[in-house]
Amino acid sequence: MKSIREKLASKDEEILRHSGGGDVRLAQEREEELIRRVEEEEAKVLALERLLSETSDLKEMESALQKARKQLAAEIGRVKSLEEKNAGLSRDMRRVRDTLDESRAHAQSLGVALDEKHSLIHSSQAQERYVDVVLLLGVLPYPCRALRAQVNALREEVTSLKAEQSVPTSGAPYLNDGPGAITDVETVEKLLTAVNRLRSERDELRRQLEFLQIESKFTIEALEDKINSGVPCTGTAKAVEDPRISQLQSEVQELLERLAKANSRFRMDLTSSTTVSSRLGLIASASLAMVGHLQTRVDHEIEVNKEARVEIPRLSSQLQDSLASKDESLRASHGLQQSLLDIKHQLESNISSLHDTQQQRDDLLLQIEHLRSQVAANDCLREQYQELQSSLEGTAARLSDVTKALEDAESERNSLKVEVVNLREDMTSAQEEMKQAEQRYSVLQNQQLSAMSSTQINRKLKEQIEELEDRVARRTEQIGIHQHDIRRLETNLKLQEDRIAEMTSELEIAMSEKESMVEDCADAREARDRALKKAEDLEDTVETLDTQLHASEEQRDSEVVALVGVWFSMLTKSRLSLAHLRSVAYEASATNADMAQRLQLVSAKCDSAMTLLGQRASELESAHKVAAARNEDVRSGVIALSVVQTSAAEFRRGVQLDRDRIRALLAATRDEVNVLQDQLRRRREQELAESTEQQTAHSAEVAKLQQTNADLDRLCAKLEDDLAQSQEELHLAVDQRDQLRVNSDVMKEQIAQLRLDHSEELESLRGKLQQVAVDLQEAREAHAAAEKACLESSATNAELEGRLDRILKQQEADSELIVEHQGREAEHTKQVLDIQNRLEKVSEDLQRATREKNELEILLRQTKAELSRPTTPWKPVSLNCWMNAMAFKRIWTKSSLAMLRRWSRSRGAYRIFKLRSTRFANN
Repeated sequence: MKSIREKLASKDEEILRHSGGGDVRLAQEREEELIRRVEEEEAKVLALERLLSETSDLKEMESALQKARKQLAAEIGRVKSLEEKNAGLSRDMRRVRDTLDESRAHAQSLGVALDEKHSLIHSSQAQERYVDVVLLLGVLPYPCRALRAQVNALREEVTSLKAEQSVPTSGAPYLNDGPGAITDVETVEKLLTAVNRLRSERDELRRQLEFLQIESKFTIEALEDKINSGVPCTGTAKAVEDPRISQLQSEVQELLERLAKANSRFRMDLTSSTTVSSRLGLIASASLAMVGHLQTRVDHEIEVNKEARVEIPRLSSQLQDSLASKDESLRASHGLQQSLLDIKHQLESNISSLHDTQQQRDDLLLQIEHLRSQVAANDCLREQYQELQSSLEGTAARLSDVTKALEDAESERNSLKVEVVNLREDMTSAQEEMKQAEQRYSVLQNQQLSAMSSTQINRKLKEQIEELEDRVARRTEQIGIHQHDIRRLETNLKLQEDRIAEMTSELEIAMSEKESMVEDCADAREARDRALKKAEDLEDTVETLDTQLHASEEQRDSEVVALVGVWFSMLTKSRLSLAHLRSVAYEASATNADMAQRLQLVSAKCDSAMTLLGQRASELESAHKVAAARNEDVRSGVIALSVVQTSAAEFRRGVQLDRDRIRALLAATRDEVNVLQDQLRRRREQELAESTEQQTAHSAEVAKLQQTNADLDRLCAKLEDDLAQSQEELHLAVDQRDQLRVNSDVMKEQIAQLRLDHSEELESLRGKLQQVAVDLQEAREAHAAAEKACLESSATNAELEGRLDRILKQQEADSELIVEHQGREAEHTKQVLDIQNRLEKVSEDLQRATREKNELEILLRQTKAELSRPTTPWKPVSLNCWMNAMAFKRIWTKSSLAMLRRWSRSRGAYRIFKLRSTRFANN
């Protein structure tokens, strides 16, 4: 432009020099104004062309903006759905926490009930031992009152337990969590083993007491038989033996007092079983010694008690009635024991249900931990969502700024279009004026040349040629500089293309990370659904447990009512029997007084008959001894048979209960296995459905990403077209340089045009570089956000892998439990077979005992027939009776020893039985 101005100024000087008029100045000023206007119009035209070239970019930006708005709307909808899902998860967590609190309260109440039931078991065991011992010793009033007090205490404890179970303890602290649950299970197992041990000890003590009871009964019957046999048909010498009878009565009274004292001491020391057995042995030995002493006294006073024999059958009938009432009370006590056993079985079932509830509680705790981990993952997703929302808000703000800039650019474009139209009109008018000025200049130059000489013309032309060559050299230098700038711009374009390729790769990575995040969200949703399903199943199980608990409470109430009724009936029967015994004792005392008076009258007559009846008394004594021994043996066999039958019945009931329990356990395990299989099948179906939904969603997102990649490819192609166009323009510039060498005027115009084009291109490239820098900054921010999301997604993937490992471990543990359960079933079947074999052995023993009983009955009938025969020859009959008695004794000793060794394994009972058998053999 400066060269053009210099050239115009030189031409104006020449015109002024040649013309020398005032109109030239006006023409010069007008030309300067026109040139200035032309330059301004050219600059405006370049700006308008640049804006027109950018309109296509603006359209693309508008389309990208619309796509971004659509994506923003889709992300907002997805965020809203995630918020709704998070709200649902929080509600589910609250519901699960409520159920956890309820299960904790229920477990605590069950633990309290279990402790109270254990205390009830121990008290009932002590009560049973106390009842058995007291019934053995025959002291009924004291245990009746004590048992009544204990029944009342048990009733109060049952009512308090019901009240405590009816009041829910919702805020109860949680005691059994984690490893504490294992210690609770171990303590419960220890308690169960201790209960079994106490039961075995109780059974042994019960067998010992029954044996002692049978032995005391035999001794009492032997005393009665000896009293009955020691009364011959003589009535003399009653008055002489009266003080001996009183002495016997005093000794019997002393024995009763000793028995009462021993009973009181026995009640005080019920806890130690060894001391009980030793004291009972001492009492039995003392009673046997006293019986021997009484037997010697009765042998000496057989002749005195003839008339007392008339009253003794009535007393024996009364005694039999009292014994019958006592047997009824014993049967009632056996019924109470059976009811207590049923209560114990129910307690065992309650304990097993408590174990099941504890196991379910542990499962609930594991599920709650899993849900907590899921909630933590949801919190991480919520944080990611918040970050995405903030980035979306930033992009929305930038998009609003871009839309404002587009609106401003559109308004400027419209105004520039109007200015372009005006400038074109001005340019056409200026071109016409330039043509006119050139014509005038050519005319003036011709006039000047025609006025000058040839030398001057040559000199002037040489000067103009030199000047033009200088200008051409300067133009070539400028063209070289422009070519260097163009090459620099080409390298910059290549770098920008590389950066765009990197940005596309980073965008692809970000989209893949987005897909992984979507997959993580789907996995979290699946875990949430599984947790919800588990919570629903747990709610159903809790409801079923509540119904079972209510049913067990109702059954226990009915059993307590029945137990109280039986207890009251037993109390009434015991009171009646006590009143009857008191009346019998009073009548016996009255009859003893009458007998004492009669003995005083008859004692004088008995002295004369003592010598005659001595031999007969000895023979009758031996016969009565043999009969008593036989009766005792028969009764012991019958009692042993009854004991064996009762033990066999109890064993059968235990076997039946074990069978029912095993069948119930098998049914429960089969139901649980079926439920687990159904749950696995449902989970697989849900996972397949969710995987198909995820695949469809991923395919849609892949299609969107492919569309964005296509848009980026179009942008890259457009940039390449622009680059090719710029290269073509460069080639055109080179052609124009060649044309400048031919024609200097055309070269000036082309150089001016090139300068204008170059400035415009520089400005457009600067604008593009700024836009690319802004895009690069945004891409870096997006890349940083994508890296952050990638880290978070990797963390979530690690968490999900941990969850998968835990689920697999749980499945392996379930399979191990199933195998263990199958092994337990096999063990149960083996135990059932062993029990059946034992039953068969017991049945064989029972048949053998029945055969022995039949043989004993045959021998008894033979002995009775021999005794019923006429007894004139005393020696053969007594010898035959003695032989039958010895055979009977051998059979009885063999059978009773075999049966009682199998029946009572305890050392104390066997020792007492051995002592008794040796004494019997010596007698």
